[in-house]
Amino acid sequence: MDGLKRRGHDSSRDTDVEARLSGVELCRLAICVLMITAPLAHAQPFTFDSSIRTRYESRQDFDFSGGDQTYLLTQVRLDFGYRLSEQSNVFVQLQDARVFGESRTASPPVNDSAVPNIFVDKLDFHQAFFEHDFGSVSLRAGRQKFDLADYRLVGAREWVNTARVFDGIRFTIDAGESREIDVFFSRPVAVDPDSLNDQARIGDRYADSDFHGVMVGEGRGTDRQLEYWYLYRGNGDFGDRVSTIGARAVRQRTPWRFELQGSFQFGDFDGLDHSAAMLHASVTRELATGNWIASYSYGSGDGDPNDGDHGTFDILYPRMHPFYGDMDLFALQNLHDIEVAYSRPLTDRFSVRASVHGFWLDEAESDAWYNAGRAPTRRAVGSADSYVGSELDLTATFAMVPGKLTLVAGLSRFFGGGYLNDTGAGGDADFFFLQLSYSP
Repeated sequence: MDGLKRRGHDSSRDTDVEARLSGVELCRLAICVLMITAPLAHAQPFTFDSSIRTRYESRQDFDFSGGDQTYLLTQVRLDFGYRLSEQSNVFVQLQDARVFGESRTASPPVNDSAVPNIFVDKLDFHQAFFEHDFGSVSLRAGRQKFDLADYRLVGAREWVNTARVFDGIRFTIDAGESREIDVFFSRPVAVDPDSLNDQARIGDRYADSDFHGVMVGEGRGTDRQLEYWYLYRGNGDFGDRVSTIGARAVRQRTPWRFELQGSFQFGDFDGLDHSAAMLHASVTRELATGNWIASYSYGSGDGDPNDGDHGTFDILYPRMHPFYGDMDLFALQNLHDIEVAYSRPLTDRFSVRASVHGFWLDEAESDAWYNAGRAPTRRAVGSADSYVGSELDLTATFAMVPGKLTLVAGLSRFFGGGYLNDTGAGGDADFFFLQLSYSP
C-alpha cells in the first residue's frame, strides 16, 4: 500500500511518540472548546462542526511470509464555515491524522514519514475553498474533495486515514431536464506528515500530475441514470498523458437494480503508447430481509512488456476501498474480480454484510498483481496460474447513538490460489478492524 516501506527503528521514536501525544491532546482541547462554543454560534453566518474517528487494524501475513502489522489510527476534523452572502460561502476543514502502537517487528513497518502519506497528517488544512452560486452555474475554488460517479475512478478515499483532496477549480452547471455538468481543473495534494501540505513536486507519478475532466450526469435521482465523462491525467516528468472516456448507466426497477460501467483509455504512459480499458457490471436484488448483489469488475493488463505499448489500466484516483475486497490487496489493474455479497439490517441500529470475491489476473505471465496503492505485489517469472485467490469479508455496523456515534467491526480472510504458489510463498492472510466514529 501507499506509504508502506521497510525502515529501521531507533530511540528517536520515543520523541516521536511524545510529539504525537501532545498533538492529539491539542486536538482534543480544540474539540472541547468547539463543542462548548458551538451552541453559541448557530446563528448565521458562522457554522462549526467536528468529527473524531479511531480505528484499530490487524494485518496478518499480508506478505505471505509470516509478517504482521497492528496499529491504531486516529483522525480528528474541525469544520469552519462562513457565509459571505446568500450566494457565497467559505469553508475550511482542519485535519489531524495519526498512527499509534505499531509493532516494532511489523513486516513491513509503517512508514509514518513518507510523502505522500496515508497514515499521518499532523494538524493541517484538509479542505479550504470558496464557493459561489451564480444561478445555473456554481463555482468552487480551492482545496476540495472530488467524488465522481460511483467513485470507482475518482473519489475522496475516506477509508484512508489522511483521505484525498485536490487543489483546483470546479464548475457545476445545471443544464436543465435533470442534466448536470461538472468541469474541473486540478492537481492532487500530496500529504506531508510533518509540514503543511502544498504543491511542491515530490517525484511521484500521481501526486505530481495535472488532473482535469468533464462529467455529465443525466436523470440523477430517478430510476434511470446515465453518466459519461472525459478525464485527463498528465505528468510530463514521467511521460504520462492519459485520457479516459467512459460512461455509467443505472436502471432501478424495484426490486432489481442494474449497473453497467465502462471506460477506455488512450494516450501515453511512461512514454509508451497507452491503450487500456475497464468494465464493471452489477445486479442487485432487494428482498424484505436484505439485499443480494452480484458483480464483475475488469481492469486490463499488459500482454507484452517489450512491445513498446502499455496496456495496464490506469486507475486514476479512486476511492478503492471496499470495491475489490476489504483487505485492499487488489486494484483494478490487470484484474478480473467476481463478487457475491449479502447485506441485511437486523435491527434499526444494527446491520451486517458478507461478501466473497474471486480474483484472477488478466495477464498473469506478462504483468503484475497490483495492490490498492497501485504498487506491484508480485510479478511472475515464467508460467503462472491466473487464479490469485479468494477473499471473504464480514462487516457489522452498530449505530450506538444514531447519527452521532457509530461502531464498525470487520473480519476478512484471503485464501491464496495457484498464482501465489507459482510465484513464491503461498498461503493465506487475515485482516481485522474495529472502528469508532463520532460526530456531534
